[in-house]
Amino acid sequence: MTSRPVHDREDATTPGLGAWCCPRPPGRGKRAATVVVHTPTGDDGRRVSVRDEVVGVVRNPDDVIRLVRRLGVDLETEEIGRTPLIEWRGGGPCVWRIDGV
Repeated sequence: MTSRPVHDREDATTPGLGAWCCPRPPGRGKRAATVVVHTPTGDDGRRVSVRDEVVGVVRNPDDVIRLVRRLGVDLETEEIGRTPLIEWRGGGPCVWRIDGV
């Protein structure tokens, strides 16, 4: 039997992002985004959740990088807008305010 990396195992319990990975629902073919950066709030921050658990608040792309690195993923700033590991809600990595708030 070939061993799979921890981030591909559904039963992963190792600390880091691998422990939070979850497959997409049947029929979707790819893995779901592991990290969700939510819609900006009035205080210029964006909540970040992993598997529906809030893990922090970020205020700029560098905060996102620091947070995902703490979770065990080494990304560069240029990668955060295109990696399938991060789902951006309410705007991508260039949106940090809600207009009119």
